[in-house]
Amino acid sequence: MRPGDTVDRYTVVETLGEGGMASVYGVRHTTLGTPHALKVLNLEGADIRDRLVQEGRVQALLEHPHIVAVTDVLDVDGSPGLLMEYVEGATLDLWLANHRPSVDEALAVFRGVLAAVAHAHEKGVVHRDLKPGNVLLAIGPNGAIAPKVMDFGLAKSFVRKLRQGRTRDGAVMGTPAYMPPEQIRDASKVDRRADIYALGCILYELLCGEKAFAKTDRVELFKDIGAGVHVPIGERVPDLPLGVTEAVESMMCHDRKYRLSDCAMVLEVLAAEGAALEVITAITGRQTAEGLAPPRPMPPIGTTTLPAGSDGARAVVSLARAPMRSVAETSMVAAPPPAPVPVQPAPPAPDRRGGSVVFLVVGVLVVVGVAAGVTLGVGALLIAFLLAG
Repeated sequence: MRPGDTVDRYTVVETLGEGGMASVYGVRHTTLGTPHALKVLNLEGADIRDRLVQEGRVQALLEHPHIVAVTDVLDVDGSPGLLMEYVEGATLDLWLANHRPSVDEALAVFRGVLAAVAHAHEKGVVHRDLKPGNVLLAIGPNGAIAPKVMDFGLAKSFVRKLRQGRTRDGAVMGTPAYMPPEQIRDASKVDRRADIYALGCILYELLCGEKAFAKTDRVELFKDIGAGVHVPIGERVPDLPLGVTEAVESMMCHDRKYRLSDCAMVLEVLAAEGAALEVITAITGRQTAEGLAPPRPMPPIGTTTLPAGSDGARAVVSLARAPMRSVAETSMVAAPPPAPVPVQPAPPAPDRRGGSVVFLVVGVLVVVGVAAGVTLGVGALLIAFLLAG
């Protein structure tokens, strides 16, 4: 589509971003003059069309100030297009590449993302592709910056009315550096703890500016994830509050039986001080004994925005005015998966006391890389060979 083209009641203004599976356009309502974003498929195929419609249905269900809104599905030359909230700002990964947030800034942004994910979990939705590239930092009318989670294209719904088909057994879906071992093995079998793991990876990156799992060789990356091998956050940022250190490591536990299991637990541990370790011990012990209970309601969450004029807010505004960059890290949908990733048993009570754009729009980073028949190719064969040998 080109500027000036008309789709239903909307006129195309500009191309906001392009990915392997979809493009996002800035459009304007021809009568009201209101700005919107329109996500349109670049690929053909019934499965891909169904996945986009499912993404829209899920995201439309999740009305929340920290989730990008989907408002309609339009017919675009016979294919569906998602009409979405128009967001001015920058993605979290772009912000982190250009700004080192303070601990307070990192926690404020994280709490906003946590609130969004908690809401999704309460509605029976697991995102399965949480990463900095799927979080927008939106510039509000007063200049404050609020995080918004986007791109539910890989979401798994436990809500009957939203179920449409199912993920194939053994399918690999997500972004490797933010996927827990169980998602690498089989994305169809994950529960909300997969999102908790990804949240831990995001908070790790917010706090120290580095990925917990940064290897570019996928074989080595998956082996590290399976074994839980990463530099502890307490070594990278020694002066963190104990509760923050414990929350990060407990969210990123490679054995999900000992991982924090809902967003309320994460918030509880983040706020803990001297008793942080005891809190985690009680939570994981109860979880192991009782299985995975429904998520608890979120307590008051605290600040979830960056104030106008702060260093972090100024960085977002500057990035929003800069030319848009290309997508650097993509999600994947692949089948079959690599050989099973071994999970080393984790102790039930880990003791870590000594460790201490132009206008960026919703949905630019889509499920890129992606139609369900794409395989991991050589990487999968190497992983199978190494882990089998």
